[in-house]
Amino acid sequence: MGGTPIGVTTPAVWWPHPFLWSNYPDMLSAVPFYRFILNTLMYAGVTIVGVCLSSSLVAYGFSRIRWRGRDVIFQVMVSNLLIPLFATLIPLFVIYKDLHIVPVHYCWNDFIGPLVYINNQAPRRASSLHSGPSSTSLRSTSC
Repeated sequence: MGGTPIGVTTPAVWWPHPFLWSNYPDMLSAVPFYRFILNTLMYAGVTIVGVCLSSSLVAYGFSRIRWRGRDVIFQVMVSNLLIPLFATLIPLFVIYKDLHIVPVHYCWNDFIGPLVYINNQAPRRASSLHSGPSSTSLRSTSC
């Protein structure tokens, strides 16, 4: 498995030489690109509609209806905006996975595995400095 992966060079090549227009049809026929675009548009569309509906209902509740604890809950909601998305990404995925609401095509190995792998590259002790990553370390868990 030695060698450089296809497309990876050092130093990075920002403009291919020679530039071939035929690469575009090749890329579109090599993978189901249009299916990927359709999946992205469906996901984005459902997300936009859901966020707009739920946000408008919550905004109406906070602006027009007076109820006890409204200001405290509003402050908690606004303070949640200060938490970065990536700080909650892995915990939310684990919660959704435990509740069995993660789609089947999102697997632990494909979604969280690379993040865990990158995070585990920091040396923990002197003996780990000379040992490389295991080739099965990402495939040991499943959905």
